Amino acid sequence: MFLVLSGTGLVHAEKKVAIGIFPVSVLSDQPNQMLGERISLMLAQKLEEEGIKCVFLKDQINTDTWSLDEFRSEGIKTGADFMITGSAFLAGESISIDTRMIPVYGKSLPITFFAEALSFENLLSAVSDISKEVISVVFKKKIIASLEVTGNSRVESDAIKNVIETQVGDIFKKEKLSKDLGRIHKMGYFETVTIKREDLDTGVEIVFEVKEKPSVRRVKFEKNHRFDKEDFTEVISTRTGSILNIFKLNEDMARMKLLYTEKNYHNCSIAYEIVELENNQADVIFRFDEGDKLRIENISFIGNKQFDDDDLKDEMESSEKGMFYWITSSGDLDEIELKNDAIRIESFYKNNGYVDAQVSDPKIVFQEKGIEVSFEIREGDQYTVKQVEIKGDLIIEKEALFEEIETVANEVYNRETIRKDVISLGDIYANKGFANADIRPMIVRNEDQTIDITFAVKKGSPVYIERVLISGNLKTRDKVIRREIKAQEQSLYSKKNIQRSFKNLTRLDYFEKVDIEPRKTQVPDRLNLLVDVIEKNTGSFSFGGGYSGEDGAFVALSIQERNLFGKGWMSNAKVQIGEDSNEINIGFTEPWLFDIPLSAGFDIYKVEYEYDHYDKDTIGLQLRA
Repeated sequence: MFLVLSGTGLVHAEKKVAIGIFPVSVLSDQPNQMLGERISLMLAQKLEEEGIKCVFLKDQINTDTWSLDEFRSEGIKTGADFMITGSAFLAGESISIDTRMIPVYGKSLPITFFAEALSFENLLSAVSDISKEVISVVFKKKIIASLEVTGNSRVESDAIKNVIETQVGDIFKKEKLSKDLGRIHKMGYFETVTIKREDLDTGVEIVFEVKEKPSVRRVKFEKNHRFDKEDFTEVISTRTGSILNIFKLNEDMARMKLLYTEKNYHNCSIAYEIVELENNQADVIFRFDEGDKLRIENISFIGNKQFDDDDLKDEMESSEKGMFYWITSSGDLDEIELKNDAIRIESFYKNNGYVDAQVSDPKIVFQEKGIEVSFEIREGDQYTVKQVEIKGDLIIEKEALFEEIETVANEVYNRETIRKDVISLGDIYANKGFANADIRPMIVRNEDQTIDITFAVKKGSPVYIERVLISGNLKTRDKVIRREIKAQEQSLYSKKNIQRSFKNLTRLDYFEKVDIEPRKTQVPDRLNLLVDVIEKNTGSFSFGGGYSGEDGAFVALSIQERNLFGKGWMSNAKVQIGEDSNEINIGFTEPWLFDIPLSAGFDIYKVEYEYDHYDKDTIGLQLRA
């Protein structure tokens, strides 16, 4: 990666350049002094970003009749190297800006700059254009007039230009171009990147000259036995026809290594070779040293005194290699699960009074024949609960609240029990409408290795259900769902009612999935209840036949629908035809008669029997309630 710059070098002044800026005068039907000052301040800000010291001359001085010597004299007084003055012409929303810059030292003539903004929104862009021209003169820098990319055949020029910062119209900066060189190289598609500069009358032409890496003709795999080519091609990104990219090759090796580690081949190593071919092509060869399958042979603990190794291993999901490991998967290494095991062990200590217990991340050592895992433990002292108190906004008797918690005095401190107690107390308040109740356990340690626990309660404002919103029901009527919901609109929030509503809807057996989610509204003490369901098939059909000594051979057809027309009606029809008998039965049930939970229905049936000496026909209607 290298940089070639043709033309003159850059000139940076040893001394910081200072420019005096007069407020821009505004020419319009209605004078606007603030607009003039705004333009001057914007110009000063842009120049200071390039390291120029700006002196903003706020005094209301009429410079229209000043000679060049008067400007130079004022510049010497203010310590400026250049003086800038100008005017802005306002016509509708369009703003034309004319400025001139006067060198303080020497007899050079003023340099004029012009820019136009079509509206106030474009004002900053116009001022920025002027600042670039000023900087190009002050530092003898040039504006980039052209920006091209050459040498690329497969990578689009626009894709290269999108990663660089330098743009047409910018001031030529060697440092910025050097960073752009690195950005293009990091794309991973090029062997070399060269920047060339050519001075033009209108500025500087910059050319990024690139040499593309070869394209991949073929991807090969060697010495792989556990996985085949199809397994690898599913996870790697290097393909036939793609541009050779070293970064992607490394990513591909990491993905293939993961396939092996998931199967306990943790000592597997992968390398690649690039074979260069004609016509700027190359073959990529991945070579494998798969190694042996490794399992956890030993799990050890350092620093545990109060609990032995077996006690701690019982808390872990990971385990050592057992006798029937090929069946039970014992000894499999899952590094994420091992880190979770460290959390489980630490929780075990904290739930047994060791408040300060710390368990390190697992140390994993891959041996030739197995894996060694170890944890470092700092147990600390064991604490017991000395006193339990509930304070704050109590909505029921304190004694009733104590009956709902499990944390009691004179027992070993247990973090999990405290967590459950917070949930239990929260449920009590949530069932009384205080859905936003804040319950915090305040822990105070005593010198005698005991702990005082205070559950601080802030009930907040009562919360009401604004609306019950039902979604996902394509067949079932809203009414059928709404009558099973115990949490009603405009009623106090109750967690118990929401749980009952969930059970009621699940018990209907109309839905594969039921979700009930309280959601905040713009009003702090109002919630919407979102009920989302996924319906399932509620109809059934069966067909069969048989033979009995009494009726002879018969066939039977049965149809049942548990949610007829989406109204929650239950209906069924059964037809049985035999050698000596026929039977028809039609049933219907309305589970909510008169919109109350009163079930009623009827069965209509017809039965025909043929006996040796007579026939019997029966037609009936049976009512149910």
